[in-house]
Amino acid sequence: MANDNVLLRSDYPTSPVSPDASAVDMDEYHQPLERMHASGAHEYGVCSGLRLATFGNTSFKVLSGIAIDSSGHHISVAVGGQAELADDPTQPNASNLGNVLAGGVAMTPSWKNAGDYYVTVNFWETPFVDAHNNIYQQLHTPHIYLQDATQAFDEGSNIVLGKVHLDATKNVTLVSYDKRRGAGVPIGEYGHIESLPEVAGPAAGIAVTVPNAADAMEFRTKSGDSFARTTLATARAAVRWAGNETVILDAQAAQVWAKAGGAAYLDGAKARVATQWGEHESIVLDGPSANIIAGCLGNEGDVLVRNGNNKLTVALNGATGDIWWDGQLCDPFTQWKISHAMLKQLTDGSTTTLHRHLNSGDATQAHVLWLYATGSTQGGNIVDIQTVSFPDGPRHMFAFIAMTSVNSLGGFDSDDGLFAEIYRVDGNDFRQRWRFGGNPNHFGSNGDDGNLRQPFFWGTAQTIDFRLRSLNDQEVGAIAVVFPQRA
Repeated sequence: MANDNVLLRSDYPTSPVSPDASAVDMDEYHQPLERMHASGAHEYGVCSGLRLATFGNTSFKVLSGIAIDSSGHHISVAVGGQAELADDPTQPNASNLGNVLAGGVAMTPSWKNAGDYYVTVNFWETPFVDAHNNIYQQLHTPHIYLQDATQAFDEGSNIVLGKVHLDATKNVTLVSYDKRRGAGVPIGEYGHIESLPEVAGPAAGIAVTVPNAADAMEFRTKSGDSFARTTLATARAAVRWAGNETVILDAQAAQVWAKAGGAAYLDGAKARVATQWGEHESIVLDGPSANIIAGCLGNEGDVLVRNGNNKLTVALNGATGDIWWDGQLCDPFTQWKISHAMLKQLTDGSTTTLHRHLNSGDATQAHVLWLYATGSTQGGNIVDIQTVSFPDGPRHMFAFIAMTSVNSLGGFDSDDGLFAEIYRVDGNDFRQRWRFGGNPNHFGSNGDDGNLRQPFFWGTAQTIDFRLRSLNDQEVGAIAVVFPQRA
């Protein structure tokens, strides 16, 4: 037969039409032309269908479909047609034709030894004589064959459909779609589109490829300009480098991942960094909450800050909770600064500039009152009540009252009573501990206003009322002090 790429056909208007001329045209023009198109405009592989399915325990089926081999032959397993199932149909009387039904063509490879096999299909024709019309024909009967998986074979002429396993009792199981490939379409000289192999069942796809790593792909207008929009209707898009997925757009989870040793991704309004794909996030930038979180289960987080000379100046240690810094602690609203020397003084037992009490800028500021009572016989005030208040809100505090002086103006006897106490806390009667009765009964019955209350308070409050009483003829003074924490 002539070279398939050199075409010659009969010139019917000037030549007599005969069966011989028609046969020549079919064998040396139409069929070569078909193969030229299939092998030049396509790459070999499965075009559609031709999936495998188990059929009972010892059989499998090849479903209908179409493939193209490396010579450009069309291979069609068609419903209503037949397929050649013999190992070697070239041997005399060896042909074993199976009918292709709607559910495929069944094969029971009982003559094969146990092991793994690739199910392949190749172009094959079986001679057929139409006795009614006395016509000699070639019937297209694709040859389905089991190739030993341990042996190499020509995958261009034997199109792989999948892999099966035969056990010792000839039971058949589907293993994988290993080596299966889809027919491709060349794009000019430099690229092509091919269907992806069906790795784990009917899910498949397409691949657009170029020959070399240095080649490029561009999506642009014909003039080289940008176009308006690109839409990917996909749950997940990935970018690979050196065979590994390094950038992932997960539309279903609304996440963008970038992987390089570890993994970083955007999750809505949050940016997350993980030690590796699928692990706990070790760093989270939480936009809605304005939080930065460093550390996760099994990986403590540190925050390190360096200056322009790459010197470490601030460090937060997640494992110990320690804070380390190279400069001073500064108040952003004033000029106050705390140096390392000041902090060192706090640990050596000496008095420091941080231990001051009469300056409004210190850690605590004592509030001090002096109370005075003279007794009823001297015509003065029997009771002195004074208040310490914090207008900006409650404070945690320690408050107490203590007598500082007693001046007897008429002798000291049982009629005299001198009492210093905390009278009210936030306007409420202060009764953590109190006394009543006595002999003489200076304190009144239980619950009376004259009951003696505790002289100190430790807790949170906004106002403290102190009371000093002198019941007869004694002149008495007291000091009341509140030590609040800063607001």
